[in-house]
Amino acid sequence: MIRIREQLLCVVVLCAATTVTVAADEQEPESLATESTEESEPGDFDEALDQQTDVLIEELKDTESPLIVMGDLNSHWDQNRSYVRQLAEKLELAAYEPQNDHLGTYKSTDGKRLDWILVSGDLAFSRYEVLPDRVSDHLAVYAKLSLTL
Repeated sequence: MIRIREQLLCVVVLCAATTVTVAADEQEPESLATESTEESEPGDFDEALDQQTDVLIEELKDTESPLIVMGDLNSHWDQNRSYVRQLAEKLELAAYEPQNDHLGTYKSTDGKRLDWILVSGDLAFSRYEVLPDRVSDHLAVYAKLSLTL
């Protein structure tokens, strides 16, 4: 997590296959550190995502400044156990057209949408697109945001 000292903006960037552990003093968390789960047993993946989601919600629920959570959340909106939807609902964040089937980010725009940008109510999407160039097995996402304060 990046925190500007004046608390003007809070940005959280996530990568797939990580769990989140708090790396801060007890009073005010300054950052979240991630720990790879690549060595986990296959059945542990959902448990790791549950733990990561719970820690993120706990750490971010009282954020008063505009908040952006983005990255490979390894989850799509309509699945039964949607971590992205859970983050959005519990932290009161918005996603750009979450049920649009043509914003896939995994391998093609018609593929699964695993990469997300979630924003708090004081931010709005002015522009959003999935770029056609593959930078890995995922496509890059571009968003332009405006302040609604």
